[in-house]
Amino acid sequence: MHYFFLKVIYGKILIPLKVLHNNQLFSLIPKALFTGKEFASSYLKYSVETNPTDFVEIDDIEPLEAVNLYVPNTLVNNILLEHYGYFDYQHFYNLSFENVSHSLRLTRAGSHLYVRGTKLILLGVF
Repeated sequence: MHYFFLKVIYGKILIPLKVLHNNQLFSLIPKALFTGKEFASSYLKYSVETNPTDFVEIDDIEPLEAVNLYVPNTLVNNILLEHYGYFDYQHFYNLSFENVSHSLRLTRAGSHLYVRGTKLILLGVF
């Protein structure tokens, strides 16, 4: 599932396009353990089924001192790039991660997020 945010009037984009990729092809890695983009697919192979041709994207999650590694839908990105040019994209859960407070318990249909201070206690996506 993907979300597109834009406002088009008379063929012109008035608000920059932002795409949120909502899939389970992601993993949070503490920054202290993250060694760089060249090993990004190595982190995912233990928790997410990926293909050798999958593109792995990395987003910094400053409040949690972690990085979110995820596989965006490149087909969707390429189609939007052809039609609209530049746009921003990120994983859907980054919105929750970036807005964490000192103590947070977030429960949505199919997902549970618990944060204490800057430490992620539990993230479950079903």
